[in-house]
Amino acid sequence: MDMNYLVQRRINARKKYRRKVAITIALSVLLLILIIVGLIKVIMDEKKEKNAEDTIPGVTATVSPEASDNVPDNNIVTGNNESSFVNGGGETAENEPVPTAVPAVNTTAIPTATPSPTSVPKTVIALDAGHGGEDLGSTRQGLYEKDANLAIALFLEKELEEAGYAVFMVRDGDFYVENEERPVLASQNGASLYVSIHLNSIEGDNDATQGAEVWYADMRDDGSEALAQYIADELTKVVDTRNRGIKLSNKLTVLRHSDVPACLVECGFITSETERAKLFDPEYQKKVAEGICNGIQKFLPLE
Repeated sequence: MDMNYLVQRRINARKKYRRKVAITIALSVLLLILIIVGLIKVIMDEKKEKNAEDTIPGVTATVSPEASDNVPDNNIVTGNNESSFVNGGGETAENEPVPTAVPAVNTTAIPTATPSPTSVPKTVIALDAGHGGEDLGSTRQGLYEKDANLAIALFLEKELEEAGYAVFMVRDGDFYVENEERPVLASQNGASLYVSIHLNSIEGDNDATQGAEVWYADMRDDGSEALAQYIADELTKVVDTRNRGIKLSNKLTVLRHSDVPACLVECGFITSETERAKLFDPEYQKKVAEGICNGIQKFLPLE
């Protein structure tokens, strides 16, 4: 066999062996590094968990001497902005030293179940701005009753919501709803009472005929009369107009078909030049809404 061949073969074998050794060493070093990194991670996680436990509020609390000055002593009697320490016999211990520190107290919080939040349903008031759309209501001097009705109803909606009620608007824009449908819609939307907003009118123009009046039906003993009385009284307390009282009618469709306490508020006369100017003034409309809201609150106060 050729000597050179044998020498070359040995050299190749040594090289192969060295490569295996180098690879083994490299893998061992890499494995060692991974083990070290893993150990470091475990140590860090344990420290984080320990720190987290130390900062959980209510687990362990220690009262320091400095903070203990604010801890009330069971032996302190206060009165007339003065305090004294009382001894066991019930008399004032004038010469006893005032304690300046309370021993550290360890307290452990007792876990309690957190109640799930529950939503409290609001009392729903149905507001019905009379007329609307092609039904103008009473008109004078290019002014339409339907517009004043809606403006007052929208002001009243805001007043009631600020007071804590929920409001269902039978109409919140210039469109018409059949009279028979209005109280039905109120009932379907969970209304607890129904208030219809209107302006009054008479044949011809008479500036002397002014004031607010409230209509109700007595087909059911549901408190509609009391609701009407509250609104009439509170409305005329807020606005400067005559209280024309409450009036009974079982012929008004919106009242006859209501299954909750209901009334129809005639806020004033569009046929009175003086009162008409007020009824189409936003500031006056807002006061009318405030008065009606006060009446509703008297009849159906929130808990």
